[in-house]
Amino acid sequence: MSILEVAEAVEKFALNYGKRHLSGKRSLERIVFPKIVLVIQKAYRKNASGFHFEEQQWRARIDIPSSNFEENGSMVVACVYKDLHDLLLTDQVIRSETDHQRYINSRIMAVTMDPKPEKLEENVILKFKNLKLTEEDETILKIITYVGLSLSIVGILLTLILYSCLTDVRQPLSQIRLSVSMSLGVGQIIFLAGISDTEHKAACVSVAALVQYFLMVAFCWMLVEAIYLYFFVVKVYNINTKMYMYHVTSWGLPMIMVAISLGIAAGKEGLQSYTSDKYCWLSSTNNLIWIFVAFVAFIEILNMLILVRVIKEMTNLVQPTAEDNHFQQIRLGIKACVVMIPLLGVTWLFGLLSPVHKAFAYIFTILNSTQGLLIFALHGMRDTQIRERFERKMNIVFPFHNSTRKSPHVNPSEVGNVWAVELQS
Repeated sequence: MSILEVAEAVEKFALNYGKRHLSGKRSLERIVFPKIVLVIQKAYRKNASGFHFEEQQWRARIDIPSSNFEENGSMVVACVYKDLHDLLLTDQVIRSETDHQRYINSRIMAVTMDPKPEKLEENVILKFKNLKLTEEDETILKIITYVGLSLSIVGILLTLILYSCLTDVRQPLSQIRLSVSMSLGVGQIIFLAGISDTEHKAACVSVAALVQYFLMVAFCWMLVEAIYLYFFVVKVYNINTKMYMYHVTSWGLPMIMVAISLGIAAGKEGLQSYTSDKYCWLSSTNNLIWIFVAFVAFIEILNMLILVRVIKEMTNLVQPTAEDNHFQQIRLGIKACVVMIPLLGVTWLFGLLSPVHKAFAYIFTILNSTQGLLIFALHGMRDTQIRERFERKMNIVFPFHNSTRKSPHVNPSEVGNVWAVELQS
């Protein structure tokens, strides 16, 4: 009871604050603390939108229709407590009715109005989120992330070794694949090492900034991969002379984006607002996360459009007979899509759908935490040219080892030879 009395005292204090300080043009005050989010508003019946309060990070929402307000204005206070529920006996039954048992299993939030209406004209809606289910899901997703990223880093290291030792690093495609793998791998290593180090704020901001930078660099190189693929398959054009431009853009543009994010955070509430309270990652409370989301969404939409155009061009090269009923075209299109999706990062689009249903969060976590492993499997082990060069080296080290594989019908010295072999296989 004493905990709830303190919460009620906070509401009364906020009401008195609003009466003294909110009037005229200044009709809204939003106060954010680590443990509580408080909104105070002078609301009027003529306001058609009513009162709307939502805290996405804590998954709480309050809606009050404007018909419940006075003509000359009502003072409204809404607050959400981050962990006040932890102080209560959440594991004990509050009330038992026949077969139903009730527990406290959500964050505590409150809303009050002054003057209080004698009767509500329309319903006040409060939306809660079941925390115990959420915590279980977060634990499972965290395990998947750490295991998947560990495998991904191993796959990236193997990919770097293969492309460095078994391909011509002067060729555009080798440079692109090495750059994608290196930036993605460094970002994942920093993520694993420091994502939970929220106690040291300076280190936490540094981790978040570096992860943002290297992930953005990786996405820039994924776009370059898509551009290379488009020119090679559709336009039959050599981008070798433009590689310096792609290097400058891919490594330089993300640096500008991170600087903008840090500048916005510093200008609002200080650099500590750059990260969230729970992880060393971009904060959602001041909307910094949307800079990264918009950047990723823009690149992935471009990649999707390019991939569709390339697959259409590839399937047109295959002339199906009446017997197979276009089966060969469909198979080629699906195969090309599956092969290229990890390298172009298209699976990150599932992250945009994760608020819709938790199934998308699981798909997103599984596919993206293992992205490096998929790149190694589909563009390292599967690559015909890399396998043949590996076998030739093995023949030199172990002369008794004889390979029976046939060589690909592509000249290894041609520009884009790796892509030609991949398309052929």
